Amino acid sequence: MHLVKLSGTYYEMGYEYGKVNKARLSLPDADAKDRKYASKCKEHVTEYIPSILEEFQGIADSTDINFELLITYLLYNPSSAEWFFQSDLQGCTIFAVSGDKTADGFPLYARNYDWEYEKQDQLGLFHIQPKGKLESIGFADHMSGRYGGVNKAGLAAGITIMPYYDRKLQ
Repeated sequence: MHLVKLSGTYYEMGYEYGKVNKARLSLPDADAKDRKYASKCKEHVTEYIPSILEEFQGIADSTDINFELLITYLLYNPSSAEWFFQSDLQGCTIFAVSGDKTADGFPLYARNYDWEYEKQDQLGLFHIQPKGKLESIGFADHMSGRYGGVNKAGLAAGITIMPYYDRKLQ
């Protein structure tokens, strides 16, 4: 796992991340269908978290990766999606316990990445300090965005991916 420390505007943080990692960042081309799907996703992202698109633009500008290709990879990665739905191994552990149920009275939140051991080196701990926003830490296995984390005010969020099972439980 590697530590990524970024500060500034979201664009500046993306630009810095891209500049430092330019040599290892390359993306395969995406077909028109995948780009169209990612474009639809972008509409929702624009409405709810436009700052992440600023971060993506910074990465695109500092790496010379086409912005539309970058968002196709980051908002909808077709090769990952295919793997998620074909693998019985994909999934993550996540849980939370309210403070009234813990010995010290503080809430407890835990998140584990249950995934391919061979890809553990892609996991990064992101410590970000966005200008005018709350500092936070979070994890990701790709170049930008986080799969959850906790901010300086103590708000924690996370996601988990579970494989699709098209069969009856036994």
